[in-house]
Amino acid sequence: MARRATIFSGYDDPHTLRIAGPYELAKWPPARPLDAERVKPLIRGYELLAYDLGVLGTSEASALPLLAKDQPQTWLRADSHPHIHPMTTAMGSVMAVVFPTLQPDGSPSESMLSELVTTLTDLRHSHPKALLVGISSWGREHERRFLDDHEGRCDILLGSGPGPGLTSVFSSHAKTLWTRAYTKGRTVNKIEIREFPSPSASFNWKNGRNISTKLLVLGEKIQDNPAMDAILAPLDAVAKAAQTKRKNGSCGH
Repeated sequence: MARRATIFSGYDDPHTLRIAGPYELAKWPPARPLDAERVKPLIRGYELLAYDLGVLGTSEASALPLLAKDQPQTWLRADSHPHIHPMTTAMGSVMAVVFPTLQPDGSPSESMLSELVTTLTDLRHSHPKALLVGISSWGREHERRFLDDHEGRCDILLGSGPGPGLTSVFSSHAKTLWTRAYTKGRTVNKIEIREFPSPSASFNWKNGRNISTKLLVLGEKIQDNPAMDAILAPLDAVAKAAQTKRKNGSCGH
């Protein structure tokens, strides 16, 4: 998070939106119940990152009611229905659509798909000049199937949930850009949009012309942000204490 904060500080302008998908705070599925004391400094860290929109996954949303006073602002809880979150940039309107959540190991039902497609279609008609961004926790296979069956319903699909990460790729006819977050929070997907989609049915994405993407790896060459380091210091202390305890408890036989 400290390196992410350093990256974000270089893109603090009215042209940039910061979006966090589900399972930023906890894995899918969670390895263990979230520890409230551990989550509190994480939330303060996410407040410093100042996301324009964050989406909480199932495991995160179930734990955060315990921290009602500490929850990050501008974060939505995904549920069984799609949610629309409008945002404004210097280039124009962005309509984020949070996909409904699935049950663990579940598939989207016909009614769920129908409601989602109707929501996206209505938005396209009512906001023809807006950028439609889908935010999904469905997992790689369900997201791929959705794009195959409903290409172009959203202009960009930010995926998460079960399955590996994915560097940005275009759908079959380049109507949708699809990317998936990598685990462990060690990357940032940067998407530069140079031209919003037009209402014309002939519009498609052209890499290097109207859109460009870059995967930023948060490696050692990126300096830690001091303010974030201070926020996360209690977590580092706990981690070091646990590591010392494991070493002292090991046997030399």
